[in-house]
Amino acid sequence: MYNNYLSSLLIFMGYLSIFNKPISGILKTSAIGYIDEVILVIGVILISLIMLLSKKIHVIFLLVAGFFIYSVVISLSFGLNRDWIDILIQSLVNLKFFLLTLTFLMVFRDRIEVIERFFRNVLLLAIIGLVLNVIFGSSFNHLFDMPVYNRPSVALRYGGFLNPNHLAFLMALYIGTLLSKARTSGSFISAKQWGLIVGSLFVIALTDSRTAIIGVFIFFAAFYWEFILKN
Repeated sequence: MYNNYLSSLLIFMGYLSIFNKPISGILKTSAIGYIDEVILVIGVILISLIMLLSKKIHVIFLLVAGFFIYSVVISLSFGLNRDWIDILIQSLVNLKFFLLTLTFLMVFRDRIEVIERFFRNVLLLAIIGLVLNVIFGSSFNHLFDMPVYNRPSVALRYGGFLNPNHLAFLMALYIGTLLSKARTSGSFISAKQWGLIVGSLFVIALTDSRTAIIGVFIFFAAFYWEFILKN
């Protein structure tokens, strides 16, 4: 029962965290921006409890602890800041994305389909936001009280409900899932999958994110390189 409550709470907070910009703009509050920290605290508590109660120490937890200790030691040895509290907090921030992902995987380890449904819903909402952003331009950003992202060479970087870089990373991750499924099935990339990949690359182009393109190349190399050579 408690796990069901926690699962529902994490999913709800996950949506708030990902779409915090438009939600904060609509509600006129900055409190939504701290949802990440709430999930992070839950994750730290879960990991600590599992490490204390488990008879077997998982390698992933040793890596987390090792990186945390390394970050603290490096900050104390070479950093200008000597405040222990600040250093501990900053070390947790450095692990933030990894700990957030690990928290979801721990809670939903026996229900991966929930994570997949969550990812599809996020992707759908992100694409809807992008389409509206392309149609209405910067007026869309002003409507939801969101920053207008641009570069000297680009008048407007489209991101929809998300930061353009975050949307681009989401699409790169989606490409990674497509390549992973194709690889695990032992088949070539289907025409439908190629269409989805090309569509995802088009979205990344609209965000003008160069880093995400590098991520896509990494996914191709990691998941599907040998099949591409045969194709």
